[in-house]
Amino acid sequence: MNIANRIRILRKDKLNLTQSLFGEKLNVKTSTVAGWENGSRMVNERTKKDICRVFKVSLLWLEKGVGDVFTNLPETLLDEIADEYNLNSKMKKLIKTLLELDEQSQDVLINILEKTFTNE
Repeated sequence: MNIANRIRILRKDKLNLTQSLFGEKLNVKTSTVAGWENGSRMVNERTKKDICRVFKVSLLWLEKGVGDVFTNLPETLLDEIADEYNLNSKMKKLIKTLLELDEQSQDVLINILEKTFTNE
């Protein structure tokens, strides 16, 4: 079984979506989904990641047919944001630290950053 078949199985059998609704969730046209499924259109790496992120699908299953179809990853909203914006571990840690600060500390840090990076 190839990736075209797995996309069709995912969309139709696992998610019970039309090509139109599947495409809408990925911001692509119905004809693009049809092309993936019939093998006339290649699925690029970004699209594979989008399919996995949007539908919580295992990349290993999507690419190779190995393991469970669905995954619980990302575990947190921060993981999802890190994936979406390709954040490295340092940026992810920085954002997590900022979010864990109390409101007063956040305000202090924001004021410092504003003064540092704006010409006011």
